[in-house]
Amino acid sequence: MPTLHTPRLDLYVYSHALMQATLIAPSRVGEQLDLNAASDWPNPSFAEVLPRIAAPLLQHPSLAQLQRLIIRRDTATIIGEIGFKYLPIRGETEVGYGICASARSHGFATEALRAMCDFAVAQGIVMLHADCLWDNHASAAVLAKAGFREWQGTPVLRCWKRALIATGG
Repeated sequence: MPTLHTPRLDLYVYSHALMQATLIAPSRVGEQLDLNAASDWPNPSFAEVLPRIAAPLLQHPSLAQLQRLIIRRDTATIIGEIGFKYLPIRGETEVGYGICASARSHGFATEALRAMCDFAVAQGIVMLHADCLWDNHASAAVLAKAGFREWQGTPVLRCWKRALIATGG
C-alpha cells in the first residue's frame, strides 16, 4: 500500500504492528520507520482510542490503508495521524485526524485532510463525514478549508460532511 504524498507531508500506512508499537512506546514507531516522533505525539485522546482502531486490523490487515501516520517530510518526524473511522457504507465514511500540539497552526492538518479526500475518491467513496467539539475552532477551520460543510450537530459535537466527486475515468 503506497504512501500518500503532499507538498510537505508523507501519509504512511499505519499498520497494526505500528499501532501496537505506539501503545508500548511511541518512539519505537519512529525507530521502526527510521523517523523521529514528535515528543508530544500521540495526543492523549488518540492514545485512548487507539486500541479500538487497532483491533479490526488484526483480523483484516488490508484495512491499514485506511489509517495513516502524518509525517513531516522536512524533519522526518511523525506529527499526527489521520484515517477513516469505519469501512465505507453505501459510499460514505467518517474521517478523523489529530496533529500534535507542537506542529499545529502550520496547515498540516488541512494538507493531510485534503490528501485523504483525494484518496477517498480513488477508493470510490462519495461522501465523507467528520465532527469536532463545539469549542474546537481550529479543527472547524481545518474542515472548512478542506471543503467540508457544517450540516448538523449535537449538544457536544459539530458535524460536517463533504461530497466527493470522482474525476477522470
